[in-house]
Amino acid sequence: MRKSCQFAVVLGLASMLAPWIVAQEPAAASTAEARTTAIAPEDQATKVQIGNLFEVMHLRQQFESTLDTMTAFARQQMDAQMKEASAKTGAQLTPEQQEAVRKVTGKFMEKAMHIVTVDDMIDDMTAIYQRHFTKADIAAATDFYSSPAGQHMLAEQPAIMKEYMPVVMKRVNERMQSLFDEMKSDMEEALQEAKPAGK
Repeated sequence: MRKSCQFAVVLGLASMLAPWIVAQEPAAASTAEARTTAIAPEDQATKVQIGNLFEVMHLRQQFESTLDTMTAFARQQMDAQMKEASAKTGAQLTPEQQEAVRKVTGKFMEKAMHIVTVDDMIDDMTAIYQRHFTKADIAAATDFYSSPAGQHMLAEQPAIMKEYMPVVMKRVNERMQSLFDEMKSDMEEALQEAKPAGK
């Protein structure tokens, strides 16, 4: 479960950057790839420019919304796995014990999902954007995200994430189970082979 939750966090944060990647025109993308030298300080986008872009992109709201979605989904997954574990072991928790476990795991999950603040993320991203984008790049991106098409793309991101997370997490869980079963089989075989002769 821990690996699935970590994967969900990474996926969710990556998906928040998807609109910026998707919206780039092919020419702009190839120009960025072709650029081999650092952007001259005088050509770098300013913090104010990048702040304006992030504001138009509703980046803060996207981060917060995605973190909330991932937290809620991770809680559902944890509840389901607790029930599954109880069924396998035959050890049934009382309703009071289930609630106590849910409270403790919920508390720490909330802390884990917000261990890095949105302000931290925005500050870090601002510095990275300055290394990769010129004033002209950010001006063009701001124009796009200020347009009706850009705003529509951003407005649909929370709904897209809400639909996508259960799909991808179901696939991850299925494949992780298969991988775990394979590892368990290999481990048993390796332990058998490693037994001293005659034992």
